[in-house]
Amino acid sequence: MDDDPGFLELMRDLFAGTEGFEVITRKEWTGADELVRSLRPDVVVLDIMAGPRDPAGWYTLETLRGDPRTRNVPVIVCSASGAAFDERHRRLMGTTVPFVPKPFQLDEMVRTVEAALGRSAA
Repeated sequence: MDDDPGFLELMRDLFAGTEGFEVITRKEWTGADELVRSLRPDVVVLDIMAGPRDPAGWYTLETLRGDPRTRNVPVIVCSASGAAFDERHRRLMGTTVPFVPKPFQLDEMVRTVEAALGRSAA
């Protein structure tokens, strides 16, 4: 989940094309938590800011962590808003959420997703 179509295309190319994952991308934040509840993905990668002043990703992250149906779905935050993430991370009910800062190396993202899935990267 990200508001940047280029980022979504990169994730699709990397994980569906190169890594062989089934990938669903989403640009819209409205209803994102319902989508996760219904699809039960193995992992969610999301940005915490849907624009310069739109914290829709925070809402989604906090909703996913607060809902018993989605609390155990691994979430990785990938954002250029590292300072904002550090500041609010403590509010996530004691959960640990991996953070990948933008820009990132592709192998770093693959390792982070693999770790969230409980696998080691090949």
